[in-house]
Amino acid sequence: MLAINGAVNNTLRLSVNDLVAMPKTVAWGTIYCYGEPVTEGTWGGVLLSNLISQAGLLKSASNLEFHAYDGYIIRVAVAYMKNMIIAYELDGQPLKEHLRLVPLGYEGNYWINQITEIRVTSSTNYDIGPAPVRTTPTPKPTMPRPPTKAPTSTPTQQQSTSPEPTELPATPIPTPILPISPKPDTSQIATQQEQQEPATTPDSASYSNIPMLVITIVIVVMTLFLFLFRKTNNSIYPKKV
Repeated sequence: MLAINGAVNNTLRLSVNDLVAMPKTVAWGTIYCYGEPVTEGTWGGVLLSNLISQAGLLKSASNLEFHAYDGYIIRVAVAYMKNMIIAYELDGQPLKEHLRLVPLGYEGNYWINQITEIRVTSSTNYDIGPAPVRTTPTPKPTMPRPPTKAPTSTPTQQQSTSPEPTELPATPIPTPILPISPKPDTSQIATQQEQQEPATTPDSASYSNIPMLVITIVIVVMTLFLFLFRKTNNSIYPKKV
């Protein structure tokens, strides 16, 4: 027997024959255990939402507790019971476990069997809630990196950093402005050089040229003297014919 009680208007007690007499719903589904398929096929039974609508939910109802014969319990949020089946057969054959919850898309530990009671409560402690459990492992999503905060002060010296692979375009670093050196005063440099070198007066320069002038005059005079001497000698002693 299956009992539906708790926060409902009408408490129901249904046998397997009662369920078989209701409109039948079939669905293909696979029971996975740690990602490995265990049992699959066409499940036949009654929509869970149809059974709950017959019992009538109170305004405070939010949770469905499925109790098994061995004491196992699964909690399903009322908002997520859509398309779930209370199955009594697999591939047209009666189930040995009598009644089983078929939550398509969830792992096998949620497919509770040997159901004896569905208790409606106002609890918010759910085993099946916002999203179905995936049957295959998926990689952990990568969180986006936070944007790098741009510097607020202008750097005085450009620093070289290895590119990082950043998404944001990196904020360009302004080129530092180097100070311009003042142009040296050439007049002061010339004055300093004049002070370091000894001064040469015009008189000393003229004195250094006197020996050369004297030698030149002497050579000229001697040349004239020899020329005149030879001429005079030729006039006094004429050549014999």
